[in-house]
Amino acid sequence: MTINQKVLERFLDDNGRVKQMPSKYEKKLNVLYYLASKFECGKLLTELEVNQKIEEWINFEDYVTIRRFLIDMRFLERSSNGKEYHVNEFEINWNRKISIKNV
Repeated sequence: MTINQKVLERFLDDNGRVKQMPSKYEKKLNVLYYLASKFECGKLLTELEVNQKIEEWINFEDYVTIRRFLIDMRFLERSSNGKEYHVNEFEINWNRKISIKNV
């Protein structure tokens, strides 16, 4: 997977917030990786904290779908009882090692 800054920039506003979610899979991965990078590794979060962090970095009203995408793509993991979330450090670190351009 290659993270491409030019692709990412098309989906960010002047403040670095995501202005829309791309429909194409590869572009969506760029944006999701960017959003996942905003979470602190090693920290347990509540659903509310995850939602707040996502809302901080998007400028549209769909944090629930973004949270689901982050979980589905394994950037975030959720506890079996659904009360705690954390960054999947393996997934984030693995993606950092694979050909990331200008991010």
